[in-house]
Amino acid sequence: MLSRDESELIMRLFKGLPAVSVLKWSTFLIAIVFAFLIVNASVRWITVRVRTSETATCIDHLRSIDAAKQQWFLEGGRQPPDPLRDEVVTSNSIPTWEILSIYGGVEWTGGQGWRPYKCPAGGVYTLGRVADLPTCSITNHFLSWK
Repeated sequence: MLSRDESELIMRLFKGLPAVSVLKWSTFLIAIVFAFLIVNASVRWITVRVRTSETATCIDHLRSIDAAKQQWFLEGGRQPPDPLRDEVVTSNSIPTWEILSIYGGVEWTGGQGWRPYKCPAGGVYTLGRVADLPTCSITNHFLSWK
């Protein structure tokens, strides 16, 4: 409820205006406030959805990269272009993007062909050792050993 002073202030502001005009302006102001609140809530909701989608896509890329690293390790770490080359691969070995392109870990871009995954939020992926999970430079984009 309004205090007596607030009521008197409002009455002085609208003194001399017809009651219909006061109702029109107050309705207009209320509509403007509601419109602002709806737009603000919509923008925040869309922003959260985009960030959630980017995070999920990044984590899916990290899973694919890790699966490609593990497949490379399980098959003995054969290197292109000579798939019969024998090389000792340990959990400390670090594959390259070229190697992972054989086992997955890359995406098709149409006219540009195959390329390493890119984080949709602009992060940079680090492959690391076979024993380690791949990482993204964005703070909350990560895999865990669940």
